[in-house]
Amino acid sequence: KSYGNDFKILFAQGIPAEYPPFGGIISSWISNLIGGSDKNSIDNFFVENKNLKEFKDTVNFLLLSDESESDKNIKGKLENIIADFFISITKNHKIILTASDIHWADGISLDVCKLLAKSDIMLLLYSRPSENIKQLDEIKSIRILNLGALTLKETTDYLHLIIKSDISKKWINNLFEQTQGVFLHLTQVIDSGLIASLSA
Repeated sequence: KSYGNDFKILFAQGIPAEYPPFGGIISSWISNLIGGSDKNSIDNFFVENKNLKEFKDTVNFLLLSDESESDKNIKGKLENIIADFFISITKNHKIILTASDIHWADGISLDVCKLLAKSDIMLLLYSRPSENIKQLDEIKSIRILNLGALTLKETTDYLHLIIKSDISKKWINNLFEQTQGVFLHLTQVIDSGLIASLSA
């Protein structure tokens, strides 16, 4: 999403590694930035951003890997090139990169995040507890906020705060059992509108 001409927020969601390329995070950030993942979108982006043309082979490889052999033209470590691409964007735009489910991220995606954490780009990364992301603890500029699951009482109190009508204990217990008190899952149920019909 673009806020004016100089401020962009790019969203991505990690998906299991068997869905290439790179767990969906890197390719999602790039496709959101350039406005698509097809050849025309890529070509148009680099026509409008001639100062970034050195990254075109890398973007082609990341987004069109089934159709392109441009990876043969990539010189250097892929994670460094990807990080340099985003850092180069910040000369004209302020960027916030967000990603959920990074516990599914592959090694290159996490390496890119570590490199970007040392730049002026803001990262907001969401994850379940996972051994996969422990390497991010090593980066001093990354602040980890651990949000544990809510207890049944905390879930009940939270639901009473946001729902003015009466809610049955049975319904709350069912919701707690399904979400295990994970706040993200609770908010997804609330945002879906399902909670209104269930609590009516």
